[in-house]
Amino acid sequence: MIVILLNMVLLMTVYAGMSPMVSYVHQIANYFLTSIFVVEALIKIGAFDCRYFKDKWNLFDLSLVILSVASYISELTTGKGLGNTASLVARTLKMGRLVKLINSLKRMQIIYNTFMNTFSSMLNVGGLMFLIIYIYAIFGMNFFAGIKMSYPMNERLSF
Repeated sequence: MIVILLNMVLLMTVYAGMSPMVSYVHQIANYFLTSIFVVEALIKIGAFDCRYFKDKWNLFDLSLVILSVASYISELTTGKGLGNTASLVARTLKMGRLVKLINSLKRMQIIYNTFMNTFSSMLNVGGLMFLIIYIYAIFGMNFFAGIKMSYPMNERLSF
């Protein structure tokens, strides 16, 4: 749990315009934490054999480890990582490890389960709101597309 929390702190401290020294320290810390996760996955695979692959959390962790190692190998061989989008997705998925900690806390687990149960409903409501806004935008474009402005674009409006 401590390594997961350290990884979360490391991911939260990345910012735009970091100095090269801070970026280098972040990169070394990322390599170190990823190596700990790789060792953890290997030990678990050795201890649990086929049962390791039946637990969804273990598969989630293994996929994150494989994605991280693939990103580092790509970075070392080509000089670039997997790209900004893939890196953002990987970082977001790494934050999912924090959800693993929730399983140990009962009250947080209740809140998390409530959120997950209502998430599909929130998506439905969000989709309906998007659809309504989109329809109104189309109506607005159709009804007001022919209206010409009564003042020149270059002049400022004074009230």
